[in-house]
Amino acid sequence: MVDFARDMGDFLKAVGKEFRPLLGILGLTILRFWKPLYGRDIPNSVFWLGVGVCLYFAVFFAWRKEHKNALLGSAFWESLKARCNELVLELGELAEDYQNSHKEEGQPTTLPEPMAPWWVSSGYKVWPYRVGRLQSSVIALRRDLKRTPVRVEDYDVRISVSGLLGMLRTYKEQIH
Repeated sequence: MVDFARDMGDFLKAVGKEFRPLLGILGLTILRFWKPLYGRDIPNSVFWLGVGVCLYFAVFFAWRKEHKNALLGSAFWESLKARCNELVLELGELAEDYQNSHKEEGQPTTLPEPMAPWWVSSGYKVWPYRVGRLQSSVIALRRDLKRTPVRVEDYDVRISVSGLLGMLRTYKEQIH
């Protein structure tokens, strides 16, 4: 009985998350155009039809997200979490190795812009290869995360090491 109540609560929260924006968009649209078009207030039947349509789509969208999660399976989620952990460690090691390495005149003292495309043609000895491996791993992780409900926002390629670490930690927190 406790599981049922918890599951029902989770379901209602998920539907509520989907329902509010849908109802807001539909409601604002109808309120904006109904009176100028028809010269009177919205009939109750149209109002309740709109609420019903929003509720239907909210349930559908909540179901679709949960269905995607179920199809992906727990092994997939564990894999994503492990990849996030590995990338955080790898990025930390790479930044530390770069900071401790011998620098040519004019080279920055800390690892600059680890996701920038200019690393490919950089003359910084072994660093383009190591940074390129990190970049491809981050890009692959983000591509896989986009298949899930985890929020994956765009980033500026000039992102700093600390910004990239923060982004990876945020992903890890969002993974179940």
